[in-house]
Amino acid sequence: MVLKDKFPVDIVLSPEWWNVHEGIVFDRDFFFHPLKRVESEQKMEKALYERWGKYGLGANKDEKRPEVGAVHLAAGFMLSEMMGCEVRYSENHPPQVIECSHTMISTDDYENVLLEYDIKWSQQKRPFGIHYCGSDPHRFAASFARIPHLDFLDLGWGGDVKLLREYLPDTFFNLRLSPVEIKRQEETEIRDTIIRLVSESGNPYLTGICCINMDDTVGDKKIDTIFETIEELRKGYNHGGQI
Repeated sequence: MVLKDKFPVDIVLSPEWWNVHEGIVFDRDFFFHPLKRVESEQKMEKALYERWGKYGLGANKDEKRPEVGAVHLAAGFMLSEMMGCEVRYSENHPPQVIECSHTMISTDDYENVLLEYDIKWSQQKRPFGIHYCGSDPHRFAASFARIPHLDFLDLGWGGDVKLLREYLPDTFFNLRLSPVEIKRQEETEIRDTIIRLVSESGNPYLTGICCINMDDTVGDKKIDTIFETIEELRKGYNHGGQI
């Protein structure tokens, strides 16, 4: 594989960041008015390009793309609203769906109620993945290992990556950094955290890094550190070693 296939990396900025730095308002029109959707996404692409274009962000800045969902937000609300859940919108926060997820249930409940559906989905729809942004994904390690084709696992910060890798040797791990912790961390701490998590995951081709919902208090330099550390890791593995 070529070098870029190792350690894919991405960031998502929170509505608070976009509202403060770019003046974008996240009312219902932002998500559902066709012209506003196109204009807002293009404005966001241009802002990303101006700050982090050297890392590949903002590549679609010159295109007016008719995106249905919010590409540059962590806003998993649309299917929930289509299913009848109440969704609340505000100017500087993501849409709030009034549901729980399996971060709030026991492993017994997951195995007795939900696991069979994940198994069926994994057998019929590939690639199949699970999003788990809670701090304890490892408690589901044995349960997830029963899924025949778990191609992708979104791991919340605080998870035991090494344990999960023991149960899921062939699953791509998307390792999520904490947007709360990153606000108080120095750049060296961010770098050390990334290197530790990547090392625990073990496979450079089955490991990605992201940080979702960083707000306006996170400086650009800290975001630069995420991308710069990944570049270091790619070069290290390219020469057969590791940082």
